[in-house]
Amino acid sequence: MKSKFGTLANNNAPTPAPLSAAAPNTVHLMIDIQIGCIAGLSPEGAQRYLDHQARMIQELRDNNIPTLWVTITDDNKLVPRKENWSTAPAEPRSAEDCKDMEFFRTEGMADAAKAERINSIFAAFIEKSGPKADEDMFRKRFLDAFVDSACLKENPALYAHLLTHRRDETVADIQKAAAGASLADHLKKLGIEHVVISGMEADVCPVETALGAVRSGFTASILADGLASMKDPDFKRTAEEQRKLIKDTLEKITDRPGELVSDPTKNALAGGDILKEQHVSAIRHIDVTTSQALIANRSAPAAAPTENKPAAPAQTTAAPAKAAQP
Repeated sequence: MKSKFGTLANNNAPTPAPLSAAAPNTVHLMIDIQIGCIAGLSPEGAQRYLDHQARMIQELRDNNIPTLWVTITDDNKLVPRKENWSTAPAEPRSAEDCKDMEFFRTEGMADAAKAERINSIFAAFIEKSGPKADEDMFRKRFLDAFVDSACLKENPALYAHLLTHRRDETVADIQKAAAGASLADHLKKLGIEHVVISGMEADVCPVETALGAVRSGFTASILADGLASMKDPDFKRTAEEQRKLIKDTLEKITDRPGELVSDPTKNALAGGDILKEQHVSAIRHIDVTTSQALIANRSAPAAAPTENKPAAPAQTTAAPAKAAQP
């Protein structure tokens, strides 16, 4: 397959770094799991999805992959951890911290009865599985959590893309928001090399954040079973269906931008000068997998490399499975 960036089989981009069993070099970015997004699901779908996320978060924690909680608000702001990361159970973050993250911001929820049910389901999820004192939290202003002043300076073409998201804004508004905290800088200071991503809206913020991650020098995996979409309000898609949707979205961005004309935001991303050739190579190596496959790959011994030849990366794509069990 050809595109303006060459063939799809470009193998020069970095593959995901090995998952360390010591201090984490991998972090799970939980994207936009907040009332304003969860309300796009049915109460039954919200319950199924949050039950799945609770299990997944705990499995990742048990395998030395902390969660960094990300919400979409009006600015870029880091709400840093209170303790160093540990595999031992940590105390939950305070109610004040959760309020600062705007998890429970409810503007636009017209159905009062549904809002009450969703709020109850979400509050129970946060109480049981929400942010811990040793996990960071980050408020993002943009679809892509990695947008900051540095990336705008390096790649001014991003402005055209960002202005399709909130069309009432100006370049000055974007610059002001981006001048807040930098997620990329924070993760680099922690020694993070690889990010695994779940959340909502499946093919929007998780995908944009994965693209931002590779532009910022990280490798990325998207956890298909950890994605939810308002287009699937009952959370009934299988992980394999979700994986194919995300892979198709990524391939449209890198190789078939003509198919994105009906989506102004993605079209501006794919059709402009934002994506450099090295970025596209890295995007083609984004691993769309499942949490179970990621953990299984983490536990499997690495193959010994042959002389002058690096070991091939392990396959992490799981067989078709339900995204969640009720």
